Parts: sequence; structure tokens; C-alpha cells
Amino acid sequence: MPMRRLEFLRTRTLVRVRLGEWLQCEPRALPLQAPPGKYPLLGDGLGQVSWSHSRGQLLLGWSPQPLGVDLELQSRPLRSAALLKRLCAESERDQLEALPPEQLRRELLGRWVLLEALTKRRRSRLAQELGQWRWDGSREHWHHLLTGERFDAQLRVLERGGDCWWFAWSGGPVPAVEPVHGG
Repeated sequence: MPMRRLEFLRTRTLVRVRLGEWLQCEPRALPLQAPPGKYPLLGDGLGQVSWSHSRGQLLLGWSPQPLGVDLELQSRPLRSAALLKRLCAESERDQLEALPPEQLRRELLGRWVLLEALTKRRRSRLAQELGQWRWDGSREHWHHLLTGERFDAQLRVLERGGDCWWFAWSGGPVPAVEPVHGG
């Protein structure tokens, strides 16, 4: 079986098992629709689910309200100059460009992980969200520059299996991080 297919099946199985535990129902009976490349849907008024997987780790979030989660390895390489132009609002770029290279890489990785979580919460497309968000520190929210909407989004760092992971979520309680296959 191809590795991507195996990861797909393992992820869906673990998601069903954990959701079954949290929602106190049989995992196979969960009304979960999660085709590849689509946002997962949890039917019967059971709330919202979001997940992200990377290198054998799964970040799973559930909430009665819309939510999004993302997970990335801290050591993930980034092309900082290109990402800065696409990811950040024009008003923030000068300040960020003044940062030392490693600090800039980490700042951009954090913003990337947060953007992925916000995009999943809105069930949007990443290409539509690039450069459209700004951190509003006075209100502790992310501000969408086109719609004016404000959303919470939080970023945390977790050490697991000798690696450092960055995870973000927007909406709902802190998600659970689970190994997909012993990782």
C-alpha cells in the first residue's frame, strides 16, 4: 500500500477513535465525512473537527464552534524572503525585514502555522488568505484586512519525540496532539 494512502487510513482511524472517546459514541458510527483535500464534516450537530498531520504526528481539535488547527516541525526550512512578501500585510513587512534571519524565519513559521489554522477555521483557501491578516495586539486577535473580521488564534510550542513542534488553533479549546504511528 502506498505510504500516503496508509497515512490517510491511519489518520482517519485515529480521528474516529479519539472523537468516539470524546463524544462517547462508537467510532464507526460517527457521521464523519473527510474525503482527501476537503474539510472534514461532522454531522448530527456533533460540532466541528479539524486536524493536521506532519511526520507521524496528528493534531486533532474538536469544538462545538468552528475551529482550525495546524502543526509544523520547528526545523521546517522556509524561503523567508519569498514567504514574507506573500504572507504578511504590507504594513508589517518593514518591521519584519529588520529582524535577524533566524528570528525572521521563526516569526514567519509561527505566522504560517497560525494562518493555516485560521484558514481551516474559515474553511477557506490558503491562496485567498495570504497577506490578508494582521495581528491586532491591542485586542489580541487576528484581523482580516478585507472583511474586517477578527478571530482568536493561538500558537504553542511542544517538544515531542526529541523534536520541537509548533501548533496553532483558532476557536475551541486547546487540541490534543497524538502520535499517528508510534512517533
